[in-house]
Parts: sequence; structure tokens; C-alpha cells
Amino acid sequence: MSDDAVHRGDRLSRLYEEYYDYLVKYCMRRVGYAPELRSLAEDWSQDAFQVALIKGDAFLNHPNHRAWLIITCERKILHHIEKEKRRGTKRAYEIDAQDEPMIEDCNSRVDRSTERKEAASYLHEICEMMSDDEYAVYMDHFENELTVKDVAAKHGKSENAIKAAIRRIRRKARNFLNDKNS
Repeated sequence: MSDDAVHRGDRLSRLYEEYYDYLVKYCMRRVGYAPELRSLAEDWSQDAFQVALIKGDAFLNHPNHRAWLIITCERKILHHIEKEKRRGTKRAYEIDAQDEPMIEDCNSRVDRSTERKEAASYLHEICEMMSDDEYAVYMDHFENELTVKDVAAKHGKSENAIKAAIRRIRRKARNFLNDKNS
């Protein structure tokens, strides 16, 4: 095995240790923290790293590993949602389906998933409206759940500057949602 292959394997192992738990939490958040879906969240996270391993240097040379992994997990989740929709439709047309509550459960889960997908789409659009600094504050405060004080220390800004950025983020989100609803 070449030194390059060993180095790539070491980098990928470090990234796995750094991001695996975060990806599982991300996937769990996307499915509403449903405990019965924990194993699926873990599978999606592992699948993201499997894709990263297959992509090799394309992944390792990407400027934002976490975003790449999140997008890969998101695709796995959306694929699962679509598969559940197809299964629900198939069950609905089966003549001898004995497990009718499963159809309702599947449909309500699909409805929740569709709502989450729409919310994720809205969030993506709102994030695109943010400046780079606002996005960094958003990620640290809302996604990584850091306090205003910790975000200020991390970015080398005053707490009031971070609070102002949070107000701007909330205003942009509120304006965006008002525009969507009108």
C-alpha cells in the first residue's frame, strides 16, 4: 500500500471520528428524533462515509467536508422518504392488505417528511440570503447551539454584534416566510 493511500485512510478516519456523531444527530433531527429511526440515521451517516471513501480525493480535496457529508446524508434521507411514499402507495392498492394502520402511519410519516423537506428548502433559501458572517453566526448559534457569548468569543466580536446578527437573521427569515405566505 502506498504512502498516499495510507495518508488518505488516516485523513478519512480522522474525519469519521470528527463528524460521525454530528451526522447521526443531523439525521435524527431530520426525522424528528424518532427513536425507531435511530438505526437508519446511523446507516445514513455510515453510507455518507462509504460514498466519501469511494469518491476518495474528490471528497478529501473538497473545501467543506461537513457540508459534503450533510448533503450526502440529505440525499440518503430523501431517497428513503421517496421509497416510503412508493411503499405506502403500493400498500394502499393491495387487495388483501391486513395491516391498514401501517398505511396511515406511513402516510402521516410521509406528510411529516414532506413538511420537513419544505422547511429544509425554506431554510436553504434563507441561508442563501445571509452574508458569510451571518451564516457563520447562524451555524454556530442555531445549528451547533453555542451561546451568544461563545459565538462572540469564537468570531472575535462583541456579544452585541452577535445579537445584532441574530436579529438580522431572524428578520430575514420572518420576511421570507411572510413573502411565501402572501
